[in-house]
Amino acid sequence: MEFPQWFEQQKINAVHVSDVVKGLWHLALNGAPSSIYNLAGKDNLDTKKLNSFLEKLFGIQTAPLNVLKSEAIKLMPMESILEEINGETLPNWLKLVKESKLDYSPMSPYLELEQISNKNLCVDGSKIEKSNFAYEHPSVTAEELSAQLAYAVGEGWFPKNMTKA
Repeated sequence: MEFPQWFEQQKINAVHVSDVVKGLWHLALNGAPSSIYNLAGKDNLDTKKLNSFLEKLFGIQTAPLNVLKSEAIKLMPMESILEEINGETLPNWLKLVKESKLDYSPMSPYLELEQISNKNLCVDGSKIEKSNFAYEHPSVTAEELSAQLAYAVGEGWFPKNMTKA
């Protein structure tokens, strides 16, 4: 799997689903009315680190494109790049779901424009912590991702044969 060089440093937030539920409940009881709170992982996650986890989970190789290709992508309309990516991945995903005989999957490889842009996707999540909220899963780890993947496989949402383990 290749990606533009600038994509490797793109910062993203990830929050464990149990922390989302815990955060919503906490805010229902302790949040200030009409206030905005963000939930955000505390691990300074970037796509390079995330890709290293994906390599281990799925037994794939990821690598940045060369400089010339990376710069050429910046000149192309992102909408057309997105259309091409989704045009390749969605039919393959649907084929895998069908071949794996999954009845239903809430998971999807579909990408939104923001996910492939040259912008960080981070928010400041410190405000909720000032209200005495503490994350149970503050960082994304290979173990956490593996556990979530195992859960999705167990629920019949993800093909068993796609994981390395």
